[in-house]
Amino acid sequence: MKPYTFYTRSLSAILFVFVFFNFAAQGQIFTSPGGDIAIPDGTNAPLCTNPGAYVCKNIIVSGLPANAILSSASAVLIDHENVGSIDMEVRGPGGIPTFMPISRTGSTGPTDCGDTSDVEGDYTFQDNAIGNWWATAAVLGISQIMPSGTYFPSFPGGGPSPPGGNPNNTMSLSFLGTTNGTWQVCIRDWGDNGGGRLQLARLNFTVPTAAGSTISGQVMTAGGNGIRNANVTISGGDLPEPITTRTGTFGFYSFTGIPAGGTYIVTINAKRYTFSNPTQILNVQDDIADANFIAEEK
Repeated sequence: MKPYTFYTRSLSAILFVFVFFNFAAQGQIFTSPGGDIAIPDGTNAPLCTNPGAYVCKNIIVSGLPANAILSSASAVLIDHENVGSIDMEVRGPGGIPTFMPISRTGSTGPTDCGDTSDVEGDYTFQDNAIGNWWATAAVLGISQIMPSGTYFPSFPGGGPSPPGGNPNNTMSLSFLGTTNGTWQVCIRDWGDNGGGRLQLARLNFTVPTAAGSTISGQVMTAGGNGIRNANVTISGGDLPEPITTRTGTFGFYSFTGIPAGGTYIVTINAKRYTFSNPTQILNVQDDIADANFIAEEK
């Protein structure tokens, strides 16, 4: 973890766009009003012990059935200097439930401000993603920019348990049964680096289909090579018993006819390989084509 550094250069702007999209191609998108909202700094800098107040965008969601589901979140951030000082929170109607896709990235203690890489790009947070937000931030130097891409949500930093940076595969599950009403997307800042602005938020929901779904993905090395003959198992939901399949020559696998509307656990087991995220929890509403697994480097 890199030391936290404060900067005197002013921020030109900070733009957050949260996009929640479905595992399949269809969805219903709801958007907040535009216009910037300033994000205040924390008050105890250089220690990150007292964050600034949350600022929120309201999003009116209407016309959805009770079984609609919120799937994943994206953020476009411009010129925010410290990834370790940002909390991102999604709130259901009335503020319940809440979920943090990222929080205090790189922070290992209650006063630690975390990693210092810049956040300036298009970032997606999805339960079954393979990108590791914390690992990406950890290898970047001061003022280097976090690369755009898709990452799994991670547990918050700043405390001993659960360890920050571990996969938090419960974002979509947190909001099961939560649909119509006034949602909020909120941001706060623990540091003293110029704050920033929250400009826009979007939510995307999908509705379960009655037909059986296909769950597929690829098992690969950290270098992108497919791993053949790995065992992939799916269980839970409406399955009477677990189903196991093996990956093909290029590491691809597929389960077909999986009943939609259930919560399933997909696990990977491959000889000679270990995985930082060997289990994925999927709320299956339609086909899922990117339930991928990446082996750790040796």
